[in-house]
Amino acid sequence: MRAAAQTGARARGPLFIVGAPRSGTTLVRSLLAANPGISIPPESHFVSYLHHRYAGRLDRWRPADSRALARDIADDAHFRDWGLDPDVTTTEVLAANPGSFAETVEQFYLAYARRENKTRWGDKTPHYLFEHETLLRAWPDLLLLNVLRDGRDVASSHLAFTRKGGPWLARSAPSAAIWWKYSLRQARAARARLGSRFAEIRYEDLVATGGRALAAVVPAAGGLDELLSERNANELYDREDVAWVGKRLLASEGAYWRFYSRESVEDLLARFA
Repeated sequence: MRAAAQTGARARGPLFIVGAPRSGTTLVRSLLAANPGISIPPESHFVSYLHHRYAGRLDRWRPADSRALARDIADDAHFRDWGLDPDVTTTEVLAANPGSFAETVEQFYLAYARRENKTRWGDKTPHYLFEHETLLRAWPDLLLLNVLRDGRDVASSHLAFTRKGGPWLARSAPSAAIWWKYSLRQARAARARLGSRFAEIRYEDLVATGGRALAAVVPAAGGLDELLSERNANELYDREDVAWVGKRLLASEGAYWRFYSRESVEDLLARFA
């Protein structure tokens, strides 16, 4: 199998999982969140727009700004999906006396991590790929993990999700292709900008290796191989999605996917049957 993951990324600072929508970022979050060392809440969405809102105060941050930002986060609909009590969490955040925008936001992630008895935090919000400069200004030591999936399957996933009532995805293959192509351009820009703080992994490699390819690209996933060997890896996958990918591979007759043998795909489907 071709080694598609970029290795050598540093394991310090927060981890942000990004990628074109419908590329498999949720699978990556599930795999990493299963690791006892890192906590990744549901998608945040608020980091980028609040950073722009507070842009004029970043260089002269005051306690009043931390209080205002904490209220804004606690009132955000996406934060409510984290399942934390807004008032209790706000009190905890401000008790830590955060001295900047990044420190204030980080305290909310740490509150979620404490609930899971974990120490390191991460985020899975795909569109932050387009806001990597914003993230870098807030956390210069971040690690950005881009999930790359074949554009044809990304488009198919857009259309399938739209048919199920997904309100915000592309409603045509050309629209999905444009979105995917723009994501690739942003990923290239992020790679050039971040250097060793950028990592990339293929969705197809995750599926074909049972998720173990992740440990080669994200140091935070160290121990993931042992973790998966001790539990049923099927718990971490959408079984229909795995079967769909496998059947597409088999139907390609070696042309659609150039990196996997027919035998390996048949074995994959047998294990997830």
